[in-house]
Amino acid sequence: MLTYHLKKLLTITGLIYAGYILSFCVITRKFTFSYQDYLYGDTIAFTLLFAIIIHVHYAFIFSKYASRKKWIQYLLFSFLLSIAFFITDYLIYDDTGSNMMQQFIIVYPATFVYALLISRIRQRTIRAEMEKALAEARVKAMQAQIHPHFLFNTLNSIYSTSLQEDARKTSHLIEMFSDLLRYSIDDNDKKRDIIQEFDFITNYVNLHRTRLLADHILEYDVSLDANNCKIYAMLLLPFIENAFKYGLATNKPSKVRIDLRVKSMQLLLHIENDIQAATGKGSGIGLKNTRARLNLFYPGKFALKNEWHNNKYIVSLEIDLVND
Repeated sequence: MLTYHLKKLLTITGLIYAGYILSFCVITRKFTFSYQDYLYGDTIAFTLLFAIIIHVHYAFIFSKYASRKKWIQYLLFSFLLSIAFFITDYLIYDDTGSNMMQQFIIVYPATFVYALLISRIRQRTIRAEMEKALAEARVKAMQAQIHPHFLFNTLNSIYSTSLQEDARKTSHLIEMFSDLLRYSIDDNDKKRDIIQEFDFITNYVNLHRTRLLADHILEYDVSLDANNCKIYAMLLLPFIENAFKYGLATNKPSKVRIDLRVKSMQLLLHIENDIQAATGKGSGIGLKNTRARLNLFYPGKFALKNEWHNNKYIVSLEIDLVND
């Protein structure tokens, strides 16, 4: 195996030599070999040579050995390559190779750092793609646990029963819940018309209205002046869920205020809710996944701010929907 890799290295090294000598000869052939012309051709040849070194180092030596932590093979081939360049330079120059080797000593470690950075970036990209694929697989697995047709058929049966018993309020709630469920089980990584998303959020808020106590205050204001824009489904829901979950107390007056609007292709969401003593500042923040989705779908096009002020938890989100 080592013999095979050594032959491969020698072949690569030979190609580098051939490219260098050919470049040098072709460039200097146009001139009368004055010292200035010699330096000019030599500079261009060196530039081409070290461009080849960077590519070969990263594409072959580093990728096959250093990135796989085969340090002995990597150091061996790097040492052989440096010796080969020294010998070649010694045969070409009269100054015992100091010119080329000085540049080689500078460039080669620099290419190692460059290759290391590129390798790390590639690994992180691959890891992020794998994590995203795993998350999508988990979501699909969870969705598959409850067959949608079975669930909707069951809800329809309950809905029919409630109508027969003249339970108008119950049947209306079941119908609202069925619409919410149908919307939520679709692919959430696809864009929907903004009016569909607003209708979904309004239905969700209205469903929560039915369980409000007498001392609960819910202010919900929605405004839409751009019907032709789209947004990723259920992107805003976690913020509203947190407001209801952590902002409404069962033993004292509580208030939740939701302001949602689209103006000039700018989506604005502002939520304020009381902070309950039982939850404190550490609760109701589960926005990490939502922030990750925002970074994925709207990189550099959103501003998210959450803070505690005067015993209230405040969320402000702005998304630029232009050309999206």
